[in-house]
Amino acid sequence: MIWYILGLIVFFGVHHTRQVVPNVRDQAIARFGLQGWKGIYALLSFVGIALIVIGWMQWRLDAPDVYIQPDWGHYVTETLVLIAFILLSAASAPTGHIKQWVIHPMLIGIILWSLGHLFANGDLASVLLWGVFILSSLWHIAAAERRGDPHPKAKGWQGDIAAVAIGLILYFVFGYWLHGLLFGVSPF
Repeated sequence: MIWYILGLIVFFGVHHTRQVVPNVRDQAIARFGLQGWKGIYALLSFVGIALIVIGWMQWRLDAPDVYIQPDWGHYVTETLVLIAFILLSAASAPTGHIKQWVIHPMLIGIILWSLGHLFANGDLASVLLWGVFILSSLWHIAAAERRGDPHPKAKGWQGDIAAVAIGLILYFVFGYWLHGLLFGVSPF
């Protein structure tokens, strides 16, 4: 459990540096340059993810159940995760109507992904992980709105078509192959 908690602290700590200790981020950029900061950020994120995965796999078998997931929960999970894949794809695609309407497609996608997994997993390890992802994403949305980050304007449908196509492909590849390979559970 210690590796799991440490992983959550490292991963989400680095992702909230800008909001919690902005001077650290600014000093790192001044010292190492923007690319150097991005390298540090990526390395710490990777270490955090690795610790989370290792810790989650060790603790999940012994983690107590917080609630019993409903029998129909997997349908909700599949639907929310499909929408999440499309939104995550839209975040990197050229600005289309999805990005304009949703405004924060990556963060909303993470919220839906996490919420979906709460319908499929009721153990404390999973509830903690997905709950922290939801809270972190909400915090990032609030911070972006406080900063006054500009809202994108649609430049056509190409980004939307790409987001839907890529999202669907990734959803099926991940659902039918990678999820079982990585986590030992096939969602379909």
